[in-house]
Formats: sequence, C-alpha cells, structure tokens
Amino acid sequence: MVSVYVKALIITIVIFVGNFFFIKYLDDSRAGEVQARLEKAEEELQSARLLLLYSQAFNNSPEICPLLETRTNEQINRLYALYQELQSVSNTNVFTDTSRIKTRYILSNAELYLYAVQLKKTCGYAGMDPILYFYPDKQDCVECRAQAQVLDKLRDDCNNIRIFAFPTDLNISIADALKERYAISQTPAIVVADKTFGGITSREQILRMLQCG
Repeated sequence: MVSVYVKALIITIVIFVGNFFFIKYLDDSRAGEVQARLEKAEEELQSARLLLLYSQAFNNSPEICPLLETRTNEQINRLYALYQELQSVSNTNVFTDTSRIKTRYILSNAELYLYAVQLKKTCGYAGMDPILYFYPDKQDCVECRAQAQVLDKLRDDCNNIRIFAFPTDLNISIADALKERYAISQTPAIVVADKTFGGITSREQILRMLQCG
C-alpha cells in the first residue's frame, strides 16, 4: 500500500513539472513574438539598405531622399518600441534565453543609427536629432533606469528626438566601437550633438543643446 507521504510527493512533483512546462511555454511564446517582429524589422532594414545603395549608385539621387527619410523614421519608431518589449521579456522570462535576440536587436539598431548618419550626409536631412544612450546590460543600474525614463519622456514629447540605446558590457563590436569613439567611461552616459555626458543628464540640460520639435 502506497504511503500518504509518497502520494503527496508524487503530486508535488507532478505539479512542479507541470508548472515548469507551462512557464517555459509562456517564455518561449513571448520570446518568439519578439523574434518574429525583429525578423520583420531586419527585412525592412534590408529594404532601407537597398535605397541607400540606390542613392549612392546614382550619385546621391535627390528623388530618393524623401522615401529614405520616411522609411528610416518608421524603422526607428518600430525598433524603439521593440527595444522596450525586449527589455520586458528579458526581465520576466525565467527559462528562455533571449541573449541572441538581444544581440540581433543591437546590431539592427546600430545599423539604423548609421543609416541616419549617412542620411544626413546624403540628403542633408535635419529633421532628426539622435541621442546615444549607453548602459550596462549585465548589472542593475538605478541611475540608468532614471536616465532611461528621462529619455523616454523626452522622445514622447519631441518628434525630432530619437534614442539609440547601446549596452557597454556585451562585447558587441559596433557597440564597443561607439563606446570607444565617444570615450564612454561610466554609465549611464549619453551623447548629444556629438558631446559625451556621464552620469544622469537632466531633460533641461539636453534641451539646452537640442530644440524640442
């Protein structure tokens, strides 16, 4: 005859295993949704890449500039929304590793930032003011969260301001190159109008350098 304690142990194990697979399913589903949206963004980046090559191939053809500006702005908005979702999934997922998705996102975001720089050179586009935001990914940073809130609010209020976020500790070459270029030595740090500011930079300080349009 099976002991009541053995039965209780079996029930506990069944419940534990069931919960594990349920949580794993939820984690995989959330990560899968983010990955699908990222893959779509990567396809659209390829389209933007071809538009930029078109402009360069035909001697900076001015007719392509309005389309290139529109596509670049659309991509920046999509990737920024995806960044917030990816951060949420990374913080809440228990069993599913999102590090590869995060790396792909950072590479796409860096590519988009470089498109924006090239767009300004090619088309003289002055409708966007980029802010680079550097933060640590592998450690908690209270000041970084405060800085991110300032930047999020600023972006919501100012149509011309765009935020490009880069981790300083994931050993991603392009992020490391930007970190080196702008002499990032602490986090949080931001780059506004090609000038580096370490620590928390207030909304008022940023708006002394950028117009809110």
